[in-house]
Amino acid sequence: MNKSKFREQIMRIKTHHLLFFFILLILLTSCKQRSVRNENVATIDLLNITKIADSLNNYIGDIKVIRLHGKDSLAIVSPNKLLINNDNIIALSAGKVIDFNEDGKFVRYIGRIGRGSGEYVHILDFCINFSKTELFCLDTHNNLLRYDLTDGTYLGEVTTDLKGITATSVLPLEDNGFALFVANPSQSQISDFDNGFCCLKSFDSKGNLIDEQLERTDFNISPGIVNQSNQCENNSYILSYRPGSGICYQSKKGRIFPYANLSFGKRSIPYRIAVQKGGDPWNMIGNIFTSDYYKCPSAVCYSSDVVYCAAFGKNSSLWNFIFDRSFTSGIRWRSYGNGAAPMAALAADKDYIFFSYSETNQSDPSETEDLLQRILISKYHLVLHDYDNPVIIGVKFKLR
Repeated sequence: MNKSKFREQIMRIKTHHLLFFFILLILLTSCKQRSVRNENVATIDLLNITKIADSLNNYIGDIKVIRLHGKDSLAIVSPNKLLINNDNIIALSAGKVIDFNEDGKFVRYIGRIGRGSGEYVHILDFCINFSKTELFCLDTHNNLLRYDLTDGTYLGEVTTDLKGITATSVLPLEDNGFALFVANPSQSQISDFDNGFCCLKSFDSKGNLIDEQLERTDFNISPGIVNQSNQCENNSYILSYRPGSGICYQSKKGRIFPYANLSFGKRSIPYRIAVQKGGDPWNMIGNIFTSDYYKCPSAVCYSSDVVYCAAFGKNSSLWNFIFDRSFTSGIRWRSYGNGAAPMAALAADKDYIFFSYSETNQSDPSETEDLLQRILISKYHLVLHDYDNPVIIGVKFKLR
């Protein structure tokens, strides 16, 4: 072999080695950045930074009571999701999407029940897109129905290729993309943690899968029991899905990134408790919710001043947590109702945390454990009867 060819081979080998080293460096740097990014997320010890309140009188700056009015006096089922669009309220109620004005007056149905163009059988979740021009509605087939946010006009459907699983939450991404959250794999693989399953799947505006994140490490309790994503001020969203302590994620400015590590310390539900004995983890749900542990931190949302979080305690009691945006101090109170908590936090804007209130025939403030409900009854004389529509309660909390 002559010297020139020998030099060429040496240079080729060096080039390959340098290229390999460069790629490896990128991968290691990427992993390191991701690791550091998660490690730097603030930990919120919910039980330590909040104190149990015996009254909310000193912690409330204002309350708005918004009675919902159905079309032609039709009854409305209590919403399980809200979006605040300027002053309007968009409600997801019994799988239907309803637009109300700021006074709770019916404006329009967005889409309708059916199987034709722009129609749906049931909407599972919705969000406002990043540019605040469209409403994204997630149907039961993991597809996205798009509606004009101004007048509710149907704009088209974006289909995805997710099969055998059901997405339950939708979050907006930049360039009209979106992310779908899937709590668990198919039922046949629900206790299988050996094969990785990513819960968050990101799509471009045409429905092409572009990324997968949040590898499942535990059995996740899906919505219907808890609200996993809520709208916050300025159309950002918080996704909280873990059964116990762990990181919740934020969709803001078209991107998704860790928001905070919600912790209950030693009082958090043990890791994989639902699958420790094998079998179907859904059979353990009753035991999980009656246990003395704190579980399912959910309905996380924030205004400009405070952060709200709900979690379940012993015997399915709901605990409400309110703390400042610096995660240093706050309050908590327990809520019981006639079989369920009397209200649920469903959204937030710049000033208010919005709750859906639907408990009927409760007129004595001394008979409820919920401190917010006591104020609504005693100061605002709010009493719902059997055939009344639900009420939206906007609360401006103050911690200083």
